[in-house]
Amino acid sequence: MLQNISNIGVDAMTDMIQTHLQEVAPDAEGISKQDIKEHIQKGHLLSPSLQISHILRSLLELRDTLHSMLIHEDENGVKTVDARNMSVYLKVIAEIMQVYRTGDMSKMLFSSEEKSGSGK
Repeated sequence: MLQNISNIGVDAMTDMIQTHLQEVAPDAEGISKQDIKEHIQKGHLLSPSLQISHILRSLLELRDTLHSMLIHEDENGVKTVDARNMSVYLKVIAEIMQVYRTGDMSKMLFSSEEKSGSGK
């Protein structure tokens, strides 16, 4: 579950934690859903590794969207490049590269990767 955490919404995460708490610590019934949600939002979601993962995912999605809009083909089959979108696309690529340069990749949480040797 840890490797998928950056894809899970806060409400779903809160529900999973509440369910898990009820299973492993029945005496934790006094902990409200709102308490759990606030704990997640004020602590765990502020983790730089998690935030960098979210930023990178957003940039990659934006890159893909812009890429699909770069080349236009007219009715005669002539292809042209949208210069305005190309400029934005290249800026997004530069930002992605900056995230990779500044982030500690070993601490980022990506759903497609599992930490080797962590057993999680």
